[in-house]
Formats: sequence, structure tokens, C-alpha cells
Amino acid sequence: MSSTELAPSSSSPISDRPRPFRFGVMAGAKDTAGWTELVQGAERLGYSTVFLSDHLDLSGSHVSTMSPLPATAATAMLTERLHVGTAVLNQDLRHPVVVAQEAATIQQLSGGRLELGIGAGWAKTEYDWAGIPFDDSATRVRRLAEYAQVVRAVLHSSTSVDFDGEFFHLDKMPGSASATVPPPPLMLGGKGSSVLGIAARFADIVNLNMVGSHDACYEDVDAKLNDLGARHARTRELELAMMVGSVIVSSGDRRSAAQQRIESLATLHSTGLRDPDQALLSPSVLVGSEAQIADDLLARRSRWGISYFIVRHEDMTALAPVIDQIAGV
Repeated sequence: MSSTELAPSSSSPISDRPRPFRFGVMAGAKDTAGWTELVQGAERLGYSTVFLSDHLDLSGSHVSTMSPLPATAATAMLTERLHVGTAVLNQDLRHPVVVAQEAATIQQLSGGRLELGIGAGWAKTEYDWAGIPFDDSATRVRRLAEYAQVVRAVLHSSTSVDFDGEFFHLDKMPGSASATVPPPPLMLGGKGSSVLGIAARFADIVNLNMVGSHDACYEDVDAKLNDLGARHARTRELELAMMVGSVIVSSGDRRSAAQQRIESLATLHSTGLRDPDQALLSPSVLVGSEAQIADDLLARRSRWGISYFIVRHEDMTALAPVIDQIAGV
């Protein structure tokens, strides 16, 4: 089975104007030397962006072992062109006005290289540690909608911002818009229709994350993006991204390569995959030769309009030859 057979011609209403390819890395390192080597390596390999996640636990249980906002500022100083991003900030750890202020500062210091991702929060254990109330998902999603509006309004305004919502209230808050750098692009995403709808309304980048959905297939992405495009015409104007849980580069049989990875490593286990046939059909996995993966990415962009792919830092080097072929195309 070839990679292009998994992704026939597009039926999505939001893929009529594909953007050039970009690639990002979800990154983490144990110390300053490791972090410096990783981010400078990502820049040399042609990646567009390095992302940090946001967790109170910096022990290594999650990919990030540094707090994201200071680390993004430091990364901008360590690199020349690499964008730095958060994937994603937990809304319940910082007031949206504080996030807008911090983001405006990092955007200024980095020369306009920040990509600001925000999310609803999900790690209940961390809420319990800190004594932060963990609201039900519907409440957190409603709060995220307001949060995104507040952050966007403050970052884009050069005058003042008023906002009167269920969770946030601003009274003549001075905006943070700069005359020298544009506001950072705002990224939201997930896999649920509510959160994706918020992203389509208020973000600049919609990030589809199917990692962990072990039975997800291409038709699931069709359904989500067709629904999103039908409900939100603005989606046509946005950059569409996708999280990739595993990259398996092999010049041999694709199914055998997936089977060997499942048997030898735990990287596919984070996606919930245990079967090589699921891996071949999963939108969260890239598998095949370098040429097959390049064809697969081209087919995904044709089918869905997705042009921005974010991989784990363990897969950063393996995907680099593919990036050489198609980044910016």
C-alpha cells in the first residue's frame, strides 16, 4: 500500500488555498546544554518552530522540563530565525491579561518569532497539587472562549480594551499592540468540535490533535474539518496544523516497519496504537520511506489543507530529509 492511497483527492471545503509547508517540534531537555543543542539543531535541520508544553510537573513526566514562557524567551536568544511557541499554555495558571503582556514582551525580544498557543487545561493531578479548582469540561471550554478573546483583544489593540464576560472583566485595559512587531499568531486546537470551533473563531492557527485517539482514521479528520469549514467560513483564512505522534522512516515494507517500532519502542504507545494496521491508517503517524512520507504529507495537504506538522523531538532528525524536500513548498 502506498502512502498516497491513504489520502485520496480532497473533499474538504477548507483546502482550496494550501499554504507552504512548515514543521514544528514539541521539545524538551534536561539542562541548558541539552536545550541549546536541541533548539539550535532544530534550526539547522529546517524546522520552523520549537514548542514547549505547560505543566507544573517539570520532573520529566511530560516532554517539557522547563516553564514555557521564560524558556521561549531564552530560546529566541539562542537562535536566529527559529520561531518559539507554547503548545499550549494552561488558561487556569495565568490571567489572560498577564499572558498578553508576557507574550507581547517575548514577541518584542524575539523580533516577532513567538507563536502563542493556549488551551483549556486537562491535567487534574496538577490542579490538585496546587489547590486550583478543576471545573467540568463545559465550564473550562466556555472560559477558553473568553480567554482567547481577551488575549487577542489586548495583543491587537493600541488603545484600550473593555470586556464583560462570565469569567473575565476588563475596564479600559491598555492594549499591548506594538508599532515595531506584529502581534504573535494565536494557536488553539484539540479534537473536540467545541474547542476547534473556538479556534476557528479567534485563532490564527488551528491545531488538530488526534494523538491518543487509537482508533482515529483519515475519515475522522475529514468529518472534523468538513464540519469546521461548514460552521466557520473564517477557517479558510487560517493556518491548519496537525500533531504527529510518531515518525517511522523505513525503505522496506511499511507495515513491517510499523510492527518493528511497536515491538521495540513505546513511542506509538502514547498514541494508543498497538496494531501496525492502525498505525498505517492513523493521522497521528507518518510511516514509510522519505519519498513516501513526503508524498503522504502532500496528499494530506491536498485533502485537508493542513500544511503545518508538529512532531516529537525524538523524531526530529528522522524527518529532516523530508523537510529538505518540501519545507516552504
